[in-house]
Amino acid sequence: AFVASACGRRGPSPNRPAKKTPGGLWLNNAQPTNILPPMKPKPTSLTDQLRHFIEAGEMSRYELSKITGIDKSVLSKFVHGKCGLSMQSLDKIGETLSLQIIKTPKPAASRRKGK
Repeated sequence: AFVASACGRRGPSPNRPAKKTPGGLWLNNAQPTNILPPMKPKPTSLTDQLRHFIEAGEMSRYELSKITGIDKSVLSKFVHGKCGLSMQSLDKIGETLSLQIIKTPKPAASRRKGK
């Protein structure tokens, strides 16, 4: 039960909950949207890279929790940016996932001639 005006943007019907999309359109909760979530920026900090690796890795957080002894709720909070991890926990994760830190050279800054 969606009510639309001539311009197509009147709002939800009074007996059906709805939400407003970022584009200003009203949608019933039962209707799917075609709006894609914003793309995540490329991870840059070490903790962001670790969060990304844990999420995208072949091992589930549950398996990682069992092997490392780190509570799965702590891992979940870390992945979602709600808390940090101790150095000991980071070492356990790194060892379990066979992670290494590799220093990559920074791109050379462009230099202007004559100045």
